[in-house]
Amino acid sequence: MNMKSGPIVVLGAFDSKGAEYKFLVDAIVREGARTATVNFGILGSTDRFRVDVDAEKFARAGGGDLTLLRSQADRGAAMKTMAAGAAAVARKLYEDGKLAGIIGMGGSGGTSVITAAMRALPTGVPKICVTTVAGGDVHAYVGTKDFTLIPSVVDVAGLNRISQMIFTRAAGAIVGMVHRSLPWRSDCHTGRRSIRFDSNTRHTRLLWCFVDGAASPGARNHRPSAPIQKAFGFSNDPKGDNVMEVSRRTFVVGSAATLVALSARRATADAN
Repeated sequence: MNMKSGPIVVLGAFDSKGAEYKFLVDAIVREGARTATVNFGILGSTDRFRVDVDAEKFARAGGGDLTLLRSQADRGAAMKTMAAGAAAVARKLYEDGKLAGIIGMGGSGGTSVITAAMRALPTGVPKICVTTVAGGDVHAYVGTKDFTLIPSVVDVAGLNRISQMIFTRAAGAIVGMVHRSLPWRSDCHTGRRSIRFDSNTRHTRLLWCFVDGAASPGARNHRPSAPIQKAFGFSNDPKGDNVMEVSRRTFVVGSAATLVALSARRATADAN
């Protein structure tokens, strides 16, 4: 899929943040990009701009009913349903070629829904979330995916000199990411996931290195007897093994991938 082929999906709670999202949408359009707007606001929508996917469809995608969610007035249950809907809607838009990148803004609740959509998308698809929680432990939001989290500095509630500056920069960032050409293309939406590098380079196997910082030089130079054309290094922090495993499942080249775990001692010896 060519990431330039689809619009930038703007995902948010338009019932309570209509003015803020109007500012963001306008900023993206001024940069020359197209948008597709997706609303997960439980209480309603907005007439400030066109809404392409409404909250009712969003709730159905998450296995819920919008009218019931409103009557229950249970914020936790609503956020859980909308997060499930976010993942389903984002995957469908991407598979249909209607998502070249995605951006959203919110507090902790909104961020949980927005990032659920982003976690459902392949690595490499541009993802930006302007959020009030970016300064804390964000592992629950990010998981193993490639997000850009931008601290909102002020609350995402109202327009002022600070928020307008942050929103404008975020709009420029997502447009720049989407318009930036890559040396490879992702076929992740087809079900058979792969990386296709330029036609002059043949990659038939991968070496996955799980090392710490001290071992990195040796790991990069390490080659087993089997022909390996490309090596990827992963950090030996508590989450590095999860990232490596997800990447291994996502990016498979040719017929085989080789998984190698190098200890710091072994990799250091190789470097010497």
